[in-house]
Amino acid sequence: MNNGNRLDLLQLLPALYRSLDITAGSPLQALMAVMQRQYDAIDANIEQLYDDWFIETCQDWAVPYIGQLVGIDWLLGPDAALEPQRRALVADAVAFARRKGVVPVLQALCWAATGWAARAVEAPPHLLATQAMTALRPGQAGYVDIAAPGTLAAIDTPFDPLFHRPDMATSGHTGAYNLSDIAVYVWRLTAFPLQAVPATAATGIDHAYCFDPFGRDLPLFAPPSRPVPGDETAGVASLPVEISRRALQQDLAAYRQQWGGATNPPPNSLYYGPDRGLLITSGNIALTPLQIEAADLGAWPDSLPANGLVLLDPECGRFMLAATGAVTTDYGYGFSAGMGGGPYGRTGRMADPAAADWSITVGSGGRVPDIATALAQWQQANPATAVITVLDNASYAGLPPILDITGGSRLVIQAADQQRPSIVLPAPWAVSGAGILELSGLLLQGALAMDGTMHLILRDSTMLPPDGPVTSAPIAAAAGAGIAIMITDSIVPPMALPSTATVTLSDSIVDPFGLPAAITGVDGAAGGAVLTVRRCTLLGAVTAGQLAVAEDSIFLAPVSLADSENGIFRYSYAAAGSVLPPAYRAQPQLALAEAAAELGLAGPDQLPPSVRAAVTAAVTPRFTSLTLPQAGYGQLTLDAAPQITGGANDGGAMGAFNNLNEPQLRRLLLRLLPRFVPLGCTVDPVFVT
Repeated sequence: MNNGNRLDLLQLLPALYRSLDITAGSPLQALMAVMQRQYDAIDANIEQLYDDWFIETCQDWAVPYIGQLVGIDWLLGPDAALEPQRRALVADAVAFARRKGVVPVLQALCWAATGWAARAVEAPPHLLATQAMTALRPGQAGYVDIAAPGTLAAIDTPFDPLFHRPDMATSGHTGAYNLSDIAVYVWRLTAFPLQAVPATAATGIDHAYCFDPFGRDLPLFAPPSRPVPGDETAGVASLPVEISRRALQQDLAAYRQQWGGATNPPPNSLYYGPDRGLLITSGNIALTPLQIEAADLGAWPDSLPANGLVLLDPECGRFMLAATGAVTTDYGYGFSAGMGGGPYGRTGRMADPAAADWSITVGSGGRVPDIATALAQWQQANPATAVITVLDNASYAGLPPILDITGGSRLVIQAADQQRPSIVLPAPWAVSGAGILELSGLLLQGALAMDGTMHLILRDSTMLPPDGPVTSAPIAAAAGAGIAIMITDSIVPPMALPSTATVTLSDSIVDPFGLPAAITGVDGAAGGAVLTVRRCTLLGAVTAGQLAVAEDSIFLAPVSLADSENGIFRYSYAAAGSVLPPAYRAQPQLALAEAAAELGLAGPDQLPPSVRAAVTAAVTPRFTSLTLPQAGYGQLTLDAAPQITGGANDGGAMGAFNNLNEPQLRRLLLRLLPRFVPLGCTVDPVFVT
């Protein structure tokens, strides 16, 4: 190892030769530069060979082979394409092996292998049994205390407090209470925590606030914590669970009973506090759990309670207080993945301010207080490339209604890593020119009206329509405009685009927000933009000029194309009645062809109408929710057709969450868990979300 000291081959030559080389025009230096590049490559390879001995520093290809050395030989199985990312699984393999047969290790194993939070529950301690008089167990009662708060709500959940008779009839089925069963409850959703988000005052109601920057009802989630092999069974505080009113009420009541008379109570209860991801701050003073009361604010009350407590509804994301200054909040929201505007890591996808001709920071700790000021300075500087980075989770408005990006220039407005500022755009924001506008990591509300030959890039952002009923597409381009749009890892509203526009969509959701179409032509004209769609979910009808490529995607409503002869539609789903380019392993066409073959028919056209309807309905995608900001938005249900959940090119799910590899991870979990259960026990993964 060279310990970071680079060997310079030219400096090894005698000084005389180097001096003569300079007088001759440095031909020897040029030769040695070629040799130096080859030497550096060999040296780096030797360095990497040493690094490949360690799981923390090895390359991805070496992970399965190190796994073999510690007994994880199944990493070379049929889903090996995703296994190299399971470094944590290999790193903890020895700890897992030492605690093999201990139930809590199963939840740590689940997190390491899949990234999903889990709670392992043994069935025997929850079974009713005839007790011996010499060994009474008074806590193992055979009756239900219906007066106990929360008891009935917890039945058949991972936190069920009741005792059950052995369910021998369903032995081996998930969640059954049998003598040898262990249920591993798994949460596919996770929670994304936000800090110092300005609360939004409810319109026309005194003392009423919403956690969401745009005033939407938002279920609040507790942030999860990663378990370790030595942990006890995961409790509710370490899991990404939606906080219910009842749970918060019980938590605050228990805190008040224990600490109500204390002079220096701890700042955190189970759900509320600065370390719990749920906090309200008024006038720079953080409210304590003693000042909070859980309430149902689905309908705003007329006034604050007489006891002076702050009312908090975690199921709607609302609260009421008599504010004494600026009100900010910390909270977590649930979602399937790091998509759209959110506080997740985006380091590899952000623009580098150091590489730009001009850059500026906005917000807390930034050079200017708001985005409008930054745009004004950008217009004065007129640089070729510019990056505006927002450093906090604050809300911004007041942007200039017209933005002109001159040819050859590039403007990036982005959130800092793990931040999610919200921006209210002008309605509409008129953007034109021949340059590039990139919006990254933002939560936007408003409309974009584009013209010219500009390029628009939406990355890791969520764009909502303007407040009020949606009557037209919020993303629109003028007729004849040569607009190029690239959208990745985002949630966007419907678009109305001319035939001169091109759109590239990847890992995103297009939501019509009540309109019939997700993408349409300008003024509803036939034809439209040229589309390239990869790993996306489009929730409305699509009218386009051409579908150049569509793969691993879901078109939930019919697709209409002016040119259906060119392009390719592969490993995707499109609703019945769609006009598509040549299709390969697409649904429901593939399912209909298989049904016809089973019946001995020449083709799907000969299927009886009832069979055709049944097959088509069976493979229609089903979603947990299609309403934003619900946590299960855009997520395929657990009982969705396998042709959809495993119909993508890589064997994963079609749609926007293909990159989560959920089917592959579920298979991996089914292979792993039985190897670590106690002797004679069976294990069933039960998916909670």
